Amino acid sequence: MRNKIKTIALSRLRHEEHFGLHDKVAKLVNEYNLSEIFSALVEIYNDRYDELDTALEIIRRSVHTAQLQELDQKRRKTFRGLRTTVASYLRHFESAKCQAAIRVHNILWHYRTLMRKSRNERTASLTNMLQDLQDGASADLQTLSLTDWVSELEANNLSYKNLEAKRLSERASQFDKNVLLAREAMDAAYQSLVKSIEIHMALSPTDENGAALVNEWNARIDSVAWPVAQRRGMAAKKQEVTETASSSSSSMEVAGQMAG
Repeated sequence: MRNKIKTIALSRLRHEEHFGLHDKVAKLVNEYNLSEIFSALVEIYNDRYDELDTALEIIRRSVHTAQLQELDQKRRKTFRGLRTTVASYLRHFESAKCQAAIRVHNILWHYRTLMRKSRNERTASLTNMLQDLQDGASADLQTLSLTDWVSELEANNLSYKNLEAKRLSERASQFDKNVLLAREAMDAAYQSLVKSIEIHMALSPTDENGAALVNEWNARIDSVAWPVAQRRGMAAKKQEVTETASSSSSSMEVAGQMAG
């Protein structure tokens, strides 16, 4: 078992991603009763969490709130429609379609609780589910003629995600200083807690409860780390295309000069 908590560049996370990670960690800290071992550090961490939540509350209040609620309802309706359509294929008279429906249904079943999650958590869960459908059931979706359903759900989720990012960006520009200070304090408390947990694990490598905590902690880091990696990959690809275009342009200019 891994006894070290994965590192993550907290400063690269967007506001909603950053708070989302700390929200998950805070719940994990309470679930594992870490206050019994690291009482002072946990108290500081929870205090910083509350301060960050307060700083972000100003950003969360926005003229976009009603629109976000509408978009959330739209993606919920599409998800329910997709789920109902898949269920109808489970008793299809064609064996191939029935088997395809079973495979798609198994993926949807894994995400059966996403409608009970917070809206931000729902965004991440839908993104993961859509990726799982594309990776593990692409052919089945075509067999069942469900590609339009999946495309619609993806569009619904992206619309919500983009508007949420816009809302946070607009409000963050007005209150950026307070939020950044709260983030810095939050991250300092986080790093202190992580360091103490790792010291504890080094001294008690056979602590199964501690190992389970680290595994769950790392899973939460993974859940928010991939959007950062995805953005960096897209940025690198864009830079590569730009450089390639620039190189091609320069080569054409040189060739033109030689021909001249």
